[in-house]
Amino acid sequence: MCMKHAFNWTPGSWGKGVTTPEGDIHTWNVDHVQGDPHHMTYVADELNDPYARPAEYPSFQIDPHGKVFGSAPPPDIDKFDPRLTLTRKTWDFQSAVDGPVQVVDANHPVKDEPHAPAYCEGPLDKPFAYDPVARIVYLGQPGGYHTDMVGYVPHDNVLGLPQGRLRAPHTETNPYTDDVEHTPVEAHWFSKPPENHEEVHQALGAAPLTGKWAWFFQHGARVAKNDGKWQQVIGTE
Repeated sequence: MCMKHAFNWTPGSWGKGVTTPEGDIHTWNVDHVQGDPHHMTYVADELNDPYARPAEYPSFQIDPHGKVFGSAPPPDIDKFDPRLTLTRKTWDFQSAVDGPVQVVDANHPVKDEPHAPAYCEGPLDKPFAYDPVARIVYLGQPGGYHTDMVGYVPHDNVLGLPQGRLRAPHTETNPYTDDVEHTPVEAHWFSKPPENHEEVHQALGAAPLTGKWAWFFQHGARVAKNDGKWQQVIGTE
């Protein structure tokens, strides 16, 4: 079979790419990490396949230095375009699917106005997002936002993952008793935690799940989306 690769990414630019069902690799430039054209727009316009499904065209992204990251980068892309680099670390993630949950730091910059901690006092907390397929927790910087991690972790939809914030150990004074309460590392979930939340908390060094999500799991609660509306279904064990 004659491959028809199209490597149109240029160094210094953000880029995107797809692999066609025939195995052809296409790359192109975008003006920022989430810039246009998006993967399926490219497939529809440039590959003349407007009814394609994302699973038919595995996608990836490229940073300005040529580092390839994302959900499905071709394992041999650097052989076809030596300007591109597929780090060994990315593929170690794939081999860890059946192993322990890993924590990967996202070395992103923090905005001038960092995310405020959950309470008025105490150290800044960190955003995190969990990829249940690769079994990886992406952990941001203190005071960072989840949007800060976009482009700084090898996942092209980090904002679509289960996410929350990691609070550092802190002490608080109970306003009713004046007792000083010591709180360990906590993982506060903004979305429904994964089924293996115990493993995720252990990897983060956080206390077990508490609050409403712990109650949901204990009572077999499930949240389902039906006709565009969120519906809560609660059962008992």
